[in-house]
Amino acid sequence: MCTFQGARFLGEQLDSLSAQTRVPDECVICDDDSQDNTREILRDFARTAPFACRIEENPKNLGTTANFAKAISLCQGDIIALADQDDIWFPQKLKTIEERFLACAGLVAVFSDGTLISESSESLPGALWRSHTFDAVKQRAFVVNAFDVLLRRPYVTGAALAFHSRYRDLLLPIPKNQIHDYWISLLLSACGKIDLVPEPLIRYRWHPSQQLGLPKPMALREKFSHVYEYVGDRYYPEIEQCEQWKERLLNSGDRFSVSLEAIRKLSEQINHRRARANLPCSFLGRCPIIVREARNTNYWRYSSGWKSIGKDLFLLAGNQNGRARSQG
Repeated sequence: MCTFQGARFLGEQLDSLSAQTRVPDECVICDDDSQDNTREILRDFARTAPFACRIEENPKNLGTTANFAKAISLCQGDIIALADQDDIWFPQKLKTIEERFLACAGLVAVFSDGTLISESSESLPGALWRSHTFDAVKQRAFVVNAFDVLLRRPYVTGAALAFHSRYRDLLLPIPKNQIHDYWISLLLSACGKIDLVPEPLIRYRWHPSQQLGLPKPMALREKFSHVYEYVGDRYYPEIEQCEQWKERLLNSGDRFSVSLEAIRKLSEQINHRRARANLPCSFLGRCPIIVREARNTNYWRYSSGWKSIGKDLFLLAGNQNGRARSQG
């Protein structure tokens, strides 16, 4: 578990860890230079917890991704379950996760749904998967090929994820520009099966001050204007992330059962993103590239199909020209 300025919510989460029907073998907590009384709460908890508790106090703030990487590096058990400081675990969480791993020897990770709660711990409508549009269709596709689903969009929430520690060397270090749960889940999906648990195992807290969280809902006008935004520059960070995944998998193939098909698809994703990022401004110049990417089905495998084609055909050039004029 990672903490930062978490005193307001931390007590409920720590109580839920102690209330597990299958208590953890150890609890590793890395505090990221909190200035409230988070550390005092953690120390008090460690003295009375019914399991081994290790607290690491960072002398300076590392940030969410680096702090989770540090916590993962310190875990000694076979299964690592990530935890946020402000959620609440259902009592059966660890028992359910353990049962899933015992039932399937080749399992690399387990990912569950969760209910939603407010700042004041009141139940909110909806669920974790639903809020990420991880619907029944995507769940069925995930069971068949999790890598293909995750390559298009991050659906795995770190707070609801547990994975086998033998993959730690594959996952660490985590690049600074990566979000830890997307980095972890994508790499794991290239190495084996991630099991889905539709049963909610956490109460996921949504509040405005959280560093990472649920997608923010947009009004219809915002969605409409978002479609018209220039998106070319947005692809370059995505390309860099894909290149990092590909490099890590290529460098780890001799130690883990890395899917060569996953590496091939990452290469295709990189090429598709580069093609979209570098589309010419002129309509006639764009058309052959768009037709090529449509004929090889890349728009459907790595983008949003007709929606992306429409954006590239009719919207991107106008925004590029306007962008060029504003910068000129």
